[in-house]
Amino acid sequence: MPFLVVEGVHSGKDPESGARGRGLAVALLFCSVVAGPFPAAAQDPTSPFPDIKVDLSGRLFTNVLPFDVPFLVNGEVPLTTQRVDVRYVGHSQSFRVAEPEAVDCPPPATPVKPRCFETIRGGGEREFGCNWQPASGGPISWTQELEPPAGAQTLTFRVPVPPLESRSYYVFKFEVTRELTDADVTEFRTGATTALDELLREIQTVEATPADNERLRARLVRELQGVACPGLRITSDNLFNLAIPYPQLADQYKLEWNRLVGEVLNAQDLVTRNIRQRSGVQPQLENELDAIAASDPLDKLIRALKAQAATGQAAGDSLLNEFMTQHQEVLRFADLGDAERANVSLGVSTAGPAPAAGTPPPPPFDETIDAAAAGQYAANYRTTQRDLGDLQEWLDGLVNGGNRRLLDEAVATGAGGADGQGLTDDDVEALETVLGNVDRARRLAAGLANFAEQVQRQQAARTTSLTELVNVVRIQAAAAGLIVDASTLGNFKTQQSWYIAADFGFALAPEVDKAIPYIGTNIYFRPVNKDAPLRDKGGFGRRFAVSLGLTVKSIADESPQTRDDLFDSNSLLFGAGLRLTDSGRLGVGALVFEERDPNPLVNRDSLTFAPYISLSFDWDILEFFKGFSGLFPTQPPG
Repeated sequence: MPFLVVEGVHSGKDPESGARGRGLAVALLFCSVVAGPFPAAAQDPTSPFPDIKVDLSGRLFTNVLPFDVPFLVNGEVPLTTQRVDVRYVGHSQSFRVAEPEAVDCPPPATPVKPRCFETIRGGGEREFGCNWQPASGGPISWTQELEPPAGAQTLTFRVPVPPLESRSYYVFKFEVTRELTDADVTEFRTGATTALDELLREIQTVEATPADNERLRARLVRELQGVACPGLRITSDNLFNLAIPYPQLADQYKLEWNRLVGEVLNAQDLVTRNIRQRSGVQPQLENELDAIAASDPLDKLIRALKAQAATGQAAGDSLLNEFMTQHQEVLRFADLGDAERANVSLGVSTAGPAPAAGTPPPPPFDETIDAAAAGQYAANYRTTQRDLGDLQEWLDGLVNGGNRRLLDEAVATGAGGADGQGLTDDDVEALETVLGNVDRARRLAAGLANFAEQVQRQQAARTTSLTELVNVVRIQAAAAGLIVDASTLGNFKTQQSWYIAADFGFALAPEVDKAIPYIGTNIYFRPVNKDAPLRDKGGFGRRFAVSLGLTVKSIADESPQTRDDLFDSNSLLFGAGLRLTDSGRLGVGALVFEERDPNPLVNRDSLTFAPYISLSFDWDILEFFKGFSGLFPTQPPG
C-alpha cells in the first residue's frame, strides 16, 4: 500500500513532537486510502460503463452492483437463445420475491403480481409493495440478431441497466426465451386446431354482437393459451391482444376476425343444416326400401325368371340368363334384412356384399364428422342411387318396356309360384306400385347423397378456415425465469453510509502571503459515486463534504520567524466545501499552524487558526497538473 512521504524543512521542534506529527499525517492518509471509493468492477476497457457479469447457471452476480450510474450486465446463454428480458425490484432492506409459479395452464386471465417480503428484526417477514422495473415501456431486452461465431458454444448477452440506489438490495429476473422449432409449431397447431374446433362447434349462430365477439375472442385466446402452456406462449399482437377490447380494435383486425371466425361458423352452420335435412329424409328412404323388400309380387317375379332361366323354357333363354346375371346385385334389394335396409338408408353401406369381418364401423354422421368420412357416406348413397336406378330400369323394362314378353311368359306358365301359386295378373299390376317405390327410393338416395356431399364440402371449407385461423396465431417459446439476488452494498466500502475521497488543491489564507498547496480528504455523509455526473445526481448530499487536509509545503517564515508548521513541514486544514463541478470544489475553513512569540527571548509556540478559502480537485485529474508543477507527490494516497 503506497503512503505519501512529505519532506520539508525541520522547524526546530523536538523529536517527539515531530514523530507525533508524522504519525498523525500517516493516520490521516491511511484513512483516505482505506475509506476511499471502492474499485470499479472488471469491465470491457472499450466501454465507458461498468460491465457486471451474471452467472445465470449459478444465479449470482460476480460483483457488487454500482449505484447512481448506468451499467451493463452481461452473461452467457445457450446458442438456442433468442431473447433475454431483464426486470428488477429494489428495496432498502433485505427481501425476497415470491412469484406465482407458472404451472396453471392456461394461465390466469388476470396476471398475478409478484409479492415481496422484507425480513424484519427478530425474525419473520413483512409484505411491501412490489413492482418490477422498468415500470413502463416493457422489460430491458436483448435479442439475438446475428449469427454466432463458428464453433461458439454459448451466446453472450449484454443489456444496459439504469442507475440504481445506493445501499439497496435488488432482485433481478432474467427471462430467457429460446428459438421456436418446427416441432413446436406443428405440435401447437395440431392442438390448437382441435381446441378451437371443439370451442367453435359450440356456437349455434352466425349472428354476433360486439359483446358476443369479445366473449368469444376471450374464450378463444384462453383455449390457445391452454394449448401453448407450459412450453409455449401466445404473443400479444393483432386480434389476439386482449388488452384491447373488441370494440377498440383497428378496423383491419375486426375485418380479419369476422372473416376468419365467420367463415368457420358459416361453414358449420351449413353442415348442421344439411345434417338435419339428411336426418329428415333418411327414414323415408328406409320406408321405401322396406316396401321394396316386403313386395311379394317382386319376389315371385324374380323366382319366376330364375326358374325360366334354369329350365330353358323361355324363348331366347340365353338372353334371359344374361339378363338375370347382369342385374344380380340390384335384385338384392328384394332380399335385404332389417339391419341391411337401415344401413343402406343411413349411408353406412350399400346393398352389395357385407363388409369384411373386423372392419371398423364408420363414424356417426353428425357435426363432428370430417370431410373424408362424409365423402364416404356420399359415395355409398350414390351407389345406392345407381343400383336403385338399375333396378328401376330392369323392372320398368319388364312391366312397361321391351322385356314385357318375359313377364308374360312367366304369368302364362305360372312360374315363381309357391304351393302351386304362381305369378298372376294381379301381381303384375302390383309391380307398378313397387316400381313407384323404387323410383322414390332412387330420388331419396340422390337427395341424401347431395346432403352428404354438401357436408363434405363445408367440412373441408371449415377445416381450411380453421387452419387459417390457427396459422394467424403467433407463438414463441415460453421464457424460463431466473431470479438472481444482488445489491449495491457488499462490504465495508459499499455498506458505509458516508463516502470519503481524496483531492488536492490550493488554499488562500490572509496570514500567509502565498497560495498553499495541500492534499485532503473529503467526508460526505452519504454514499457518492464520483462517476455519476452532478447534472444527473447533484443533490446537496452529493455536493457537500467536510474536509480535512495537510499542506504539502512548509508555511513557516524565516526572518522574522513568526509562524511554524504544525508538525515537521506540514500544517493542518479543516473545513467544508461544495462540489461545483464533477471534479472541482470550493471550500472554506481554518488553517491550523504554530505561532511563534514575537519576543526573541521567548522560545514558545502556540496553536493558532487562520481562515482560508480553497479550490481543490479530485485526485484523478492530478496528472493534468503534473506538467505545470512539481508541488504534488507522484503517488496518490490510495
